[in-house]
Amino acid sequence: MTYSPKNKVLCLWRRNGGQTQLHKYYTRKCKDLYYCIKDAMGRAAVRGNGSLPELGGEFPVQDMRTGEGGLLQVCMEGVGLLFANSKDFEFFVRLDHIRKCFTQKGGIFVLEEYNPKTRHVIQRRYKSSMADQICYAVLCVFSYVAAGSEQKKLQGAMEVQRQREAAAAAAAALRK
Repeated sequence: MTYSPKNKVLCLWRRNGGQTQLHKYYTRKCKDLYYCIKDAMGRAAVRGNGSLPELGGEFPVQDMRTGEGGLLQVCMEGVGLLFANSKDFEFFVRLDHIRKCFTQKGGIFVLEEYNPKTRHVIQRRYKSSMADQICYAVLCVFSYVAAGSEQKKLQGAMEVQRQREAAAAAAAALRK
């Protein structure tokens, strides 16, 4: 799920069978709706009512630059490319270095990586019949990690609030 405040569009990604569907909704309150849905999904996940999506996976790809074939692996830590004739990753992009990913016509998956050392954006392009599933897998991992970090922030804020209340109660008891 994503939104664009500039265009006032809410995008919902949904897997239906083996295909990924994108539904776009135009609304002036797309940001409010996005956070309302996100909060509801977070509460459902905390209650245990929501099922976890299939996170990550391995996808056959062909590097558009070299023409070499291999497996693109999506996991909780990031995205790696393993060529058919090697045992080690050709490259691995950490999740926090992925700037964006998208698909193009003709089954092309595009991954943009920000390299903090060089301060450049590297665009990697792969041809695959599963381009939309690769993009969906990366978006699922992003969403899952973002929801987890939001939950940790919320729990941390609640703990700080409890500590403040306990300190205030202790100070009030000492004054008496």
